[in-house]
Amino acid sequence: CTCAAPLTGMGYQARAVCLLDECHEACPTCAGGTCSDMRQVCTDRSTLSDSLSDWVCSCSLPTEGEAMLAAAVCRVDECFAECRSCAGTTCALAPGGQDCTDPDTLETSLSDWVCSCRYPTVGAQVDAAAECSLDECVEMDAAACPTCELMACRAAGQSCTDLNTNARFLRDWECACAA
Repeated sequence: CTCAAPLTGMGYQARAVCLLDECHEACPTCAGGTCSDMRQVCTDRSTLSDSLSDWVCSCSLPTEGEAMLAAAVCRVDECFAECRSCAGTTCALAPGGQDCTDPDTLETSLSDWVCSCRYPTVGAQVDAAAECSLDECVEMDAAACPTCELMACRAAGQSCTDLNTNARFLRDWECACAA
C-alpha cells in the first residue's frame, strides 16, 4: 500500500503509515511560506497524516518566540541576548555597576536598552553606559552614601557644596560659612 500525494509512506502487506510534513508540503493545513517569509523556523510536531494543524513557527536566535499555525511574535531582551545591538555587559561593567532595562523587546525595536545608575547615584542613558552623578551635599541615608556630609556642614551652621557631582569624584565637597 502507498499513500496518495501529498502524503508519503507505504506499507508492505499492511496498512501504509502515511506522513505529511506540514512545513514542507502544499496542502490546505500546511504552513506554506508563513514561517520562512518571516525568517522563522517551521516545525511540524507530528508528521502523522491524522495529526494535522500542529505546525509551529519559532523565532531564530537571538530572538525568542513561538506560535502555532501562524508567524510568531519575536522578541529580544537586549540586556541579556547576544547580538550586535545588545547591551552585553556594558551596564554591569560600568563604574559603580548599572542596571539594564529594555523597554520594548520586539525584534523591530533595537538599540533602545537603557543603563540606569544604582542608588545613591542618579542618571540613565539609552544604548550606552550612563554618566552617573552624586551630589554629596544632598540629604540621604549615610549607609547608602558614606561620603555624604550634609549633616556635618549643617551641624557647624554652614552650607555644603559638592564641587563635582560626577559619581567618580567623591569627597570633593566643602563646607562654607553662612553669609
